[in-house]
Amino acid sequence: MAEVDHPQFSEYRQSVKEYYNRMNRLILDNIGYSYQAATLIHYKEDPYRETNEFVAKKMGIKSGSCLLDAGCGTCGPAIDIVNFTETTRISAVTLSLEQAKIGHRLVQEKGLSDHIQVYVCDFHELPFPDNTFDGIYFLESSGYSYSLERLYSEVYRVLRPGGFVYDKGVFKHNRELTEIEAEALAIFDRIYVFKTQTMEHHVSALMQQRFRVEFANDMSHVFNQSLITKAKIQHDENGQPIIADGKPLRTEFGKYHVNRLGRHVPVYFGDIKAVKSPVV
Repeated sequence: MAEVDHPQFSEYRQSVKEYYNRMNRLILDNIGYSYQAATLIHYKEDPYRETNEFVAKKMGIKSGSCLLDAGCGTCGPAIDIVNFTETTRISAVTLSLEQAKIGHRLVQEKGLSDHIQVYVCDFHELPFPDNTFDGIYFLESSGYSYSLERLYSEVYRVLRPGGFVYDKGVFKHNRELTEIEAEALAIFDRIYVFKTQTMEHHVSALMQQRFRVEFANDMSHVFNQSLITKAKIQHDENGQPIIADGKPLRTEFGKYHVNRLGRHVPVYFGDIKAVKSPVV
């Protein structure tokens, strides 16, 4: 039986669509095809590709797996993961038609249309049969869930027995927040149209759906936000910040994502992996 959709869910979905339809060009111009705040602190050449390969290793993707990229953006991570694993097939879903168009075009340009299919849909209501996927991953996208319980119930439905769900995300500290932290988080959520939850809430919601949680880690020692911070500031041809009136000039992306209390936002980067129990 389908769940009744509440008006606030529809309103929130629309807000997320509008954010990404509006921001997509700025994201591509200032960051690229992998819109992630958390990238590897230590990398050799390409931090975004190497971050995507790092999480692919943590997922433990097997040869020939059928995966769901839940919140795919413009398919940068999906492309990197397919190239890294070679035989993976990915269904990539996003709420944003603008992202889907760019993602579809990029997949075609990379010659990966046989490996990656792009869909416009809400990941709480997936257009796939039961037991479709070997693995499902969220790369900083589960924070757009308006109901983690509803989300992980749907994930459980489309995941095959023994399949995994992996979530690399931004999590709220699990403690009482100070007044300034609460205000900073509210601004953060408003700017990014996010619904930041604690890792403990995610784990609880997964366990309610009978997932077995393999790990839930604070990854602050592995990831940082230096690249997205850099993307908010204009730089000269030598890579130095452009200063005017004693302050760095912001990019258009940076102007939109100003949080006057940014250093007080009570969040950290982490990841979770859980498994759907195999049928006995």
